[in-house]
Amino acid sequence: MMADWFDELAEKEEQRRKHAHETEERRQRERVLIQQHGRRALENLRTAVGEFVARYQKRFPDKHEHVDLSLGANGGFTIRRSGIPAVRVACVPNLEAGEIRLIYTTQATSDTAEKSAIEFLALHGDTPETLHFGDSRANEYADVGEVCGLILRPVLFPQLTVGSDSAD
Repeated sequence: MMADWFDELAEKEEQRRKHAHETEERRQRERVLIQQHGRRALENLRTAVGEFVARYQKRFPDKHEHVDLSLGANGGFTIRRSGIPAVRVACVPNLEAGEIRLIYTTQATSDTAEKSAIEFLALHGDTPETLHFGDSRANEYADVGEVCGLILRPVLFPQLTVGSDSAD
C-alpha cells in the first residue's frame, strides 16, 4: 500500500513520455510532408489569392484604391492596397518550419505613421491530400478560399474589418 504513489506516478510519467514521443514523431512526419508538398499548397494559395485580387480589381476599378499582387521569394507574395487607409500584407513562407508569416502594414492617413502586425499560418496534415492551413488562434481551414478570406479581408475591405472591434 505504501508504494502505490510510486507506481501511480511512474505510470503517469510513462504515459507522459509516450505521448511526448508520439507527438514528436507526428511533428517530424508533418515536417517531412510539408517540405515535400508544402510548396504546392503555397502555390495553390497564391493562385487563389491572385484570383480574389483580380475579382476585386474588376469589381472596384477605382484607380485611387488600387490593389495589386506581386510575387516574392520562396513562393511568397505581397498584396498592396493604395488609398486611405493604405494596407499591405506580405506573406513570407518558411517551409522548413511549416509556417507563413503574414506581415500587415496599415497607414490610416497620409499624415500618420504606419502600424504593423504579424500573424502566422501553419501547415498541418498527415498526407498530401489532408495538408491544410491553420492560424495562430488554433483555427483550421480545410478550404483555401477560407484562408484567402483570412489573409485578404483586412487588405481588400479595411474599413469593414480593421478596427471594427473598437466600435463596440
